[in-house]
Amino acid sequence: MPRSKANTGTLSIPLDRLYVPENVREDDEDFIAKLERSVKARGKIITPVEVIDADPAEHGDAYDYVLVAGFRRAEVARRLGHETVPGVYGDPENEHTDRAVENIVRTGLNPYEEAIAIKRVLDEGKSEDQAAELLGISKHLVTRRVKLLELPDAAQRLVGDGTLSLESVEPMRVIAQASPALLDAAIDFITEHGEEIAPNDFVHAPLSILTAAVEATEGEVFAASLGVVPLKSDLLSSDETTAALIAEARDLHKQINPYSYSDPTIRFTEAEIDRARAAGVLLEYGEENPLVTDLAVYQDLCQTAIAAGVEALKQQAAERAEEEASIFGASGAKDKPEPDDEPDDERTVQEKKHRAGMRRLADTAHGANLDLGDSLRNGLTVVDPADMAVARFFVYGLLGTDSPTSWGRDTVVSAIALRGIRLVIADFREDKTKERKDGSAGALRMSYGEGLRHENQSHWLWKYLDGARTAGDLYGRALVVIAAERYASRRVLPSKQQFQPLTWPSHKDIALEALTKLADPHIAETLKALEKAVAKAEREHKQALKALADDKSRAEAAADELDTDGDLEYPQDGECDLTQTDGGASTGEQPDQFDADDPAELVPPVDASQFEQVNEGPAPIADDGAVGAEDVVDASAHIEF
Repeated sequence: MPRSKANTGTLSIPLDRLYVPENVREDDEDFIAKLERSVKARGKIITPVEVIDADPAEHGDAYDYVLVAGFRRAEVARRLGHETVPGVYGDPENEHTDRAVENIVRTGLNPYEEAIAIKRVLDEGKSEDQAAELLGISKHLVTRRVKLLELPDAAQRLVGDGTLSLESVEPMRVIAQASPALLDAAIDFITEHGEEIAPNDFVHAPLSILTAAVEATEGEVFAASLGVVPLKSDLLSSDETTAALIAEARDLHKQINPYSYSDPTIRFTEAEIDRARAAGVLLEYGEENPLVTDLAVYQDLCQTAIAAGVEALKQQAAERAEEEASIFGASGAKDKPEPDDEPDDERTVQEKKHRAGMRRLADTAHGANLDLGDSLRNGLTVVDPADMAVARFFVYGLLGTDSPTSWGRDTVVSAIALRGIRLVIADFREDKTKERKDGSAGALRMSYGEGLRHENQSHWLWKYLDGARTAGDLYGRALVVIAAERYASRRVLPSKQQFQPLTWPSHKDIALEALTKLADPHIAETLKALEKAVAKAEREHKQALKALADDKSRAEAAADELDTDGDLEYPQDGECDLTQTDGGASTGEQPDQFDADDPAELVPPVDASQFEQVNEGPAPIADDGAVGAEDVVDASAHIEF
């Protein structure tokens, strides 16, 4: 054991006499390089490392000290050619605890490194509760890291480097308990195909990934799904009994479904699953079909399931025979009609036969749908996000088709083209300066193409999307055109062409929140400044209107008070009214209220020239009563997603 010493202050530790044990944290070269530059600039290491005395029985005469904390400081000192490093004594009884605290508290470790640090604390005899208290972490975190340590080292490292998420630990523990060899196969498969597997894929579909891993081993390990019995599989027993049952099942299936070209669908029942569970060779997780991990047991279960399937097919064949007998006699000829019954003509007989056959096919569709569900879940649950087919489906399916019509029959593409693309792409903007009567140039106006047509803009949009060469490129281009429509300022358009941004309805508004997260960091600062200016102008305008209304209320209250005192009389018929227009002339009328919509009272909320663009000024979004409101399209009413 190391010799215990009292802390006697800062020591000067010779680096050639300092033993550096293996650290739980892997070297972070970027951090070490930064620390090296800092130490070089200062000329010395400020914070001392923590050491204990070396044990002669363990280290001999080669070392005087053992490093507890400060691994990277010691490494930087070595790289810079320092002969010594400042140090202080630590507690030899809690060497691993101190080292773990240093690592966990001062620098975040990945889950694998945390697990190693916690294990060394537990190896000192500390309980999980004590380890949690000493390290300043929760007991739950300690327990989860201990579970991680139960896995093979390769699996721990997959979690540590982020290839698999922490939630993958539990399904891996389940697989390890059933068959360590299967887990090894899964780890090898994930290591080789890590780029194709998302960190959480093993959480949601571990058995599907495990099945793919088993297939990749080419028979070195075994696992098979207890979903549908594979009648053509080489895994089935080659004995005569199994072969005869399969042949009988196919014959019966052909009798029942003469138009079918596939094998009968025979499923494992709960009875077979229970037998595998009792044998201790069943691997279950979530809603996926369970796996059998023993070939002999699997072959026996297949034979039992096929035998049960044959009995079920016999029952179906008998029911079909009874159904045929209702149309044909037992001998196969048409039933002899009763004296008072009209015989069926040949067409009617054929129609009955056809309907009976279609009912039998409909019965097989139940199993076919279940097979489809299993096949899709096994084959499509995890897809490659870099696959262009995946990207094209979601992007082009989201945007839909275009339409040659105008606002009256809007589509997603035409809306994006008209409300976004033509406003943000310079190709569709044209400067138009009218000539005054005296020949001088008038105010500069911006034209944005034909306001009610979108063929050119839609053509640009499709050409832009079709130019994508990778899935990531296609996703990004789709986000560009969608975000352009959502964020573009409509203030440059006439009021009847101003519309609210398209909505993207989704479960819990996840789509809109994701779009906001992706697009917000890329919104131009000029647009943000414009929005702030508009908001300020609107706010000041409302405050001005409120001040006018307050002044009017106070004036009316004062007038009422004077009238009550007899100091003011209302004008009689024919007398001059006190109310005046802006020019001071008497109108003879008293307005009921202040007209907030009077354009003479409003000021354009922002001078757009500061953004290098002169236009007719911002106009409010047209309401239902505005002129031309019949041209306004309600996106939520006319655009279906």
